[in-house]
Amino acid sequence: MTSSAVPIMGQERINSLDILRGVALFGILIMNINGMALPGSGYGNPNAWGGASGWDLTTWFTVNIFFESTMRTIFSMLFGAGAILFMDRLSEKLPGNEASEIYMRRNSLLILFGAIHAYLLLWFGDILFYYGIAALILFSFRKANFKFLIAVCLLIMSIQITKGVLKYNKLIDDYEKSIAAETKKEAGETLTKKEEGAIKKWTGIWERRNTQPEKAKEEIEKRHKGWWDNVLAFKGRVMTMESYVMYDFFFFDAFLAMLVGMMVYRLGIFTLEKSTGFYGGMMIVGYLIGLPIRYYITMEIYNSGFNPIAFKVMDIFLDVSRLALAMGHIGLLLLFVRYNILGFLLKALGAVGRMALSNYIMHSVIFVFLFTGVGLSMFGELMRHELIYVWAIICVSQLILSPLWLSYYKYGPLEWVWRSLTYGERQAFKK
Repeated sequence: MTSSAVPIMGQERINSLDILRGVALFGILIMNINGMALPGSGYGNPNAWGGASGWDLTTWFTVNIFFESTMRTIFSMLFGAGAILFMDRLSEKLPGNEASEIYMRRNSLLILFGAIHAYLLLWFGDILFYYGIAALILFSFRKANFKFLIAVCLLIMSIQITKGVLKYNKLIDDYEKSIAAETKKEAGETLTKKEEGAIKKWTGIWERRNTQPEKAKEEIEKRHKGWWDNVLAFKGRVMTMESYVMYDFFFFDAFLAMLVGMMVYRLGIFTLEKSTGFYGGMMIVGYLIGLPIRYYITMEIYNSGFNPIAFKVMDIFLDVSRLALAMGHIGLLLLFVRYNILGFLLKALGAVGRMALSNYIMHSVIFVFLFTGVGLSMFGELMRHELIYVWAIICVSQLILSPLWLSYYKYGPLEWVWRSLTYGERQAFKK
């Protein structure tokens, strides 16, 4: 390895990217904590678990409108921007294909880290696995012109919207067949096997979206066991997430946002090269498009009694709403950065963002201790609004500890491991 093949140092970093990454990381945490602490479909359905009234319902409304998918989108956009930044800077230092080899090794390691995180730290919602795979494909698009990138983004969005419409129509068909069969059954008529199957199928769909008490109890009992028991009990869920769900949803979700992030970075938006009016307009337009869509969908889900059909409506409009809201959030946050509003907080968020990998994995370590039999066995015991208290404690802790850590060390601990393996030699760690 040549001496010029070194990671980006502190003085070379772009502070606005680190601050945005820190905010997005905490936004992802507010979603992930529901998946780690609530059984079954409690992650997105308060009627299934976690409370569907009072502060619990208010929490669900707020999180679903402002955070769901949006913070993951910002994080993915930043990853796309970071991939371009990484290759640009590395290509200036290294000859031939060496920069490309380092890029490929870096993201192949991310796939490995993601698999370890999902299986051994028990977080089936891991995003590192998908990011690593998407980043390998992203490499081929790094020099593409804007027209081509926009066309690819529109194609992905069209495919996802079409899939959403088809799934929605299929669900409507299943529901109508079930209702027809139920009506016939109530009239005392004999059902055919097909009609009995229609009722059973819709019942299964409803129960998956609205977790039944006996299923929830079973999952809680499994979570309250030891670490290895948890690994064995939930490896099937991880396998599904990293195979079928990846190809059906998460790859396109991450890849689309990464492409958008590449373009946003190239335009100088992330690096504060635009006017204040531009960021203000970006915020207003993003919110004017994204918030009404997300509010409408959230109300539809609530008014339907959390019917699975209403949740499918969100899939249809997900990409439009999440990208619009992400742009709105980014515009607002970059105005804070430009004028150094709450500068002390921005500085701490920048440190959190610099240690994003370590802090992200630490969330799962904390969750394993809090919610499984490894530690306090609190899985299924806290209500949705109570999880916000846990979220706040973790955020405050990392806002304090991340700057403190970086005052002594050049990188977060996992960032150091990642860089050392990426460059094939032990990197300097202490300052």
